[in-house]
Amino acid sequence: MTANGRYTYHGYEKPSSGSFTLNAQGVIHFKDGAFNGGEATPLGNGYPHQFFLVYPGMPGNRWKCKLVE
Repeated sequence: MTANGRYTYHGYEKPSSGSFTLNAQGVIHFKDGAFNGGEATPLGNGYPHQFFLVYPGMPGNRWKCKLVE
């Protein structure tokens, strides 16, 4: 993820890129790329910079992920 609202997922043979926005509640909304239509919701208190990620390519499941610099 970059400060200009772009992301790249490197979990496939060929990297997949798209864009994202962040709302006032800290939810990340993805557009295009591997996570198109998905969102990452903050886990809450005690888990800074950690999220549950869900997206249409993985219905009914969620990943726990975190921001790493």
